[in-house]
Amino acid sequence: MRETLVDRIIAHSIDRPDQRSLVFIGEDGRVSADLTFCEVDLRARQVAATLLDNTNAQDRALLVHRPGIQFVIDFLGCLYANVIPVPAYPPLGHRDIETIDRIANIVEPSIIATDIEDPVATGIAKLPRLSPRVFTNSQIRKPNLKDLALIQFTSGSTGDPKGVMISHENIIDNEDRIASTFDHGANEVIVSWLPHYHDMGLIGGVLQALYMGGTAVLMSPMDFLRRPVRWLHAIGDFGATTTVAPNFAYELCARRVSERSIPELDLSSLRVAVCGGEPVQVGTMAEFARRFSGAGLDPLALCPAYGLAEATLLVAGSGPSERVKSVTTAFGQTVVSCGSVGGDVMIVDSQGTQLAAGEIGEICVSSGSVSSGYWHEKDILEAVSDAEVEVVAKPYLRTGDLGFVLDGELYPTGRLKDLLIVRGRNYSPQDIEQTVENSISLVRRGCVAVFQVDTSIIVAVETSQSSVSPSALLPLVRQSVIREHGVTIADVQVYEKGTIPKTSSGKIRRQECRERYVSDRD
Repeated sequence: MRETLVDRIIAHSIDRPDQRSLVFIGEDGRVSADLTFCEVDLRARQVAATLLDNTNAQDRALLVHRPGIQFVIDFLGCLYANVIPVPAYPPLGHRDIETIDRIANIVEPSIIATDIEDPVATGIAKLPRLSPRVFTNSQIRKPNLKDLALIQFTSGSTGDPKGVMISHENIIDNEDRIASTFDHGANEVIVSWLPHYHDMGLIGGVLQALYMGGTAVLMSPMDFLRRPVRWLHAIGDFGATTTVAPNFAYELCARRVSERSIPELDLSSLRVAVCGGEPVQVGTMAEFARRFSGAGLDPLALCPAYGLAEATLLVAGSGPSERVKSVTTAFGQTVVSCGSVGGDVMIVDSQGTQLAAGEIGEICVSSGSVSSGYWHEKDILEAVSDAEVEVVAKPYLRTGDLGFVLDGELYPTGRLKDLLIVRGRNYSPQDIEQTVENSISLVRRGCVAVFQVDTSIIVAVETSQSSVSPSALLPLVRQSVIREHGVTIADVQVYEKGTIPKTSSGKIRRQECRERYVSDRD
């Protein structure tokens, strides 16, 4: 019988009890927590023992934590007790409190696990709290493969977050897929600053290391954003073999890490640097490889990948030792390959009929990693027509993402909801956003959103100077965009620094920008 993640961790605690399993780097750059597999197993059992006294199998537990080891222990404790963990954003402001309240209303948790000292201030005090105690027994309530392992809320880049139901079987299938794609072994060292409650950080960082029997070295997202070089230092300090991050993180390092810091870095151990998130930018990959070649970075370590929460995480990725491939579409968009795909992926038109190789359409996925649906919502799988066999094929997840398959490789191009249509021609918002960022120095990088209202194309930006007005920016934006893309920008919306809507993984919420623009106009 196939093992669950719980089975794997228990086996690691027996086979390699003294091996370093979880490490957390504090804001001072020093190790603040360091646990072996034996210690991880013991602490997870302690949490599970508390849950056994306070919950039933498949109850929900809301996990609200600051970055740190305690989240991982409470998460595993839930799995050990066959309780469904629901990771949530740590509340940093009123909006986050509203998000937690919305998630709690959806999943109706029986208990909350948190390490936040003042739950009253964060609006979570009304929920029953988990207070783990030390237990001498080793009783656990082991799950079955078909049981739900967690409810993973989406980042909400195109709408309200939804709770994706991920089973233990989904997790095992995706962890196997990640290990196979990136050639991971038992001694993998994975460094990650990604949020624990986000699918890329949780599935691709923490759980992949635990599943393989390796080491997860974790740090706070805020520490990375304050000083991106800390991520690169951690890779060298711990001899990381793998790291994973969105495209913007590689761009941020290439832009902000100073030349004088590069001789202090050692990236020679890095075999796999997974780049995901929104469509990977070939320029970002090339610039990151160039900047850090002096630190021993192998350019073949850069591995573009595509995935989403509804497929647990990974759908496809370019393995190590493969050069980054890119092609230019008929619309002038340069896109990057995210690796080979087989029958798991199909590209379809708006009617759900399979498209030919090279044609852009909606990416559909069918695999053992695909979730059965959203919590308390309808099934998310649909039947699509397989042109090759001319029958209705197995059910597929329609991802809402656009892309094409060429020579057996997947090239994602963007979100269906974000697509811009001007005079019958399709444009990617990412391409126009990059043009605005690169041509106007007043615009903050990574803080541009392009969206469409009726037939008008609108650009929303954060600026480096608070006194800049939309009327002053509009001619600059118009000139740069019409020169590069032949598209006329109708209006510019200016946001204060740090206020343009983004998801937990740094993606721009274009649809929310659109809604705000329409609301302000009305």
